[in-house]
Amino acid sequence: MNRETLDVSSVTDNLPTVSFIIACYNEEDIIAEKLKNTLSLDYPMDRMEVLVISDGSTDETVTRAKKTKADNVRVLDRGERTGKTAVQNYGSSLAAGEILVFSDANAFYRPDALRKLIQGFREPRIGGICGEVRFVSSVNKESVAKEEEFYWGYEQFLKRAESRVRSAIGANGAIYAIRKALYEPLPEEIISDLVEPLLLVKNGFSVKYAHDAIAEEEISINYRREYHRKKRIILRSLHGLSFVKELLNPLKYGIFSIQLLSHKLLRWLIPVALIGLFVSNLFLLSSWFFQVLFLAQLVFYALAGIGWIMQKNQISTGPQIFRLPFYFCLVNLAALSALVLYLQGRNIIVWEPQR
Repeated sequence: MNRETLDVSSVTDNLPTVSFIIACYNEEDIIAEKLKNTLSLDYPMDRMEVLVISDGSTDETVTRAKKTKADNVRVLDRGERTGKTAVQNYGSSLAAGEILVFSDANAFYRPDALRKLIQGFREPRIGGICGEVRFVSSVNKESVAKEEEFYWGYEQFLKRAESRVRSAIGANGAIYAIRKALYEPLPEEIISDLVEPLLLVKNGFSVKYAHDAIAEEEISINYRREYHRKKRIILRSLHGLSFVKELLNPLKYGIFSIQLLSHKLLRWLIPVALIGLFVSNLFLLSSWFFQVLFLAQLVFYALAGIGWIMQKNQISTGPQIFRLPFYFCLVNLAALSALVLYLQGRNIIVWEPQR
């Protein structure tokens, strides 16, 4: 669908109707609080429906969600696990709103977040909008919250810049919106919060980054689980990028292709480059320059090793000079593992709550 055929009058003249879709699996501890947060947003409740869709939860998620007494809340149980993308496809097929808003059960919106997320749709060329996630530090000694906050700060910087130049690349599953008329159902193995925004660009629209539409998440995930989370996300993203590989053609998509190549594919290939740098450096030690470069690499990996020892001993008060190098290596090891699995043709469809 191109922008000339899209009817945006209802979006530009009034507040659009919104379908707020929460895909969840075994979220009994927080689903009631999530619904309370959603129903307290500064948005007319008669213009918003809330769809809570359980992906075959085995705990009390559905029962506790149904205790929320609100006319605009629907709680549905898929009965079997099919993955987040399949749940979002299902929710979108039932949605009555002009705008689809996707959120996670552990993402708590600030009161004005939905209004600020939606207001960008006044521009006809905007097909989707991604909000900003702020991480709340956890008291868990093994938590990667500080490191993830540092990493995500860089990611948000890139999204702001990309949004100004052409279009943001991908979104965050915790807080993003898309025009229902533009939503395309995806195969269940494809990661939706990356590919849906990319399909918008393919169809001639842009994705805006709304830095003032804020959701907060508390992260207490440990390093081991963070490794598996990153591996799953990168693996699914590699398959997702293959699904829309034509967007990597700069002759057709110009600067956006360069953004996509740099932000996503080259980042995932960093571990390959690091291995190549280390190995090739071994054959160049006759030069003082490469001796210094090799020493710098050894120092960096030594700092990462100390960071690994710290986390093994649950030392959370150590300086970031140890923790950040270790986190950098952890993320790139996850990327390398994902690359290997991708080349083997493997994928990960379902997810587990990572707290």
